[in-house]
Amino acid sequence: YENGQTLTFNVETEGFVGIEDRLAENLVLGPNPFQYFINVSNDEIIKELNLYDITGKQIQTISTIASTQYTMETSQLNNGIYLLEVLDMFGNKTTRKLTKN
Repeated sequence: YENGQTLTFNVETEGFVGIEDRLAENLVLGPNPFQYFINVSNDEIIKELNLYDITGKQIQTISTIASTQYTMETSQLNNGIYLLEVLDMFGNKTTRKLTKN
């Protein structure tokens, strides 16, 4: 602007929850610690589950779920810490740490 004039804008925003955040918020896993199974439940359709050991080695992939609930059988796993990656039907993913006793 000429002659030193300034233009000021006030911008207000409202917080929002992104799709990935909603996936993390609505995801229910249990029991934790687990022994023989892990129940997975979500508001959106679960597309895929990927289970990793604590070193990052992929142990199991289940990619034929297409449901909001799934029970993963885990009796064959050794005791320890695992990471379960959950992907929804939109491709959003979140990872949770679980322990097998």
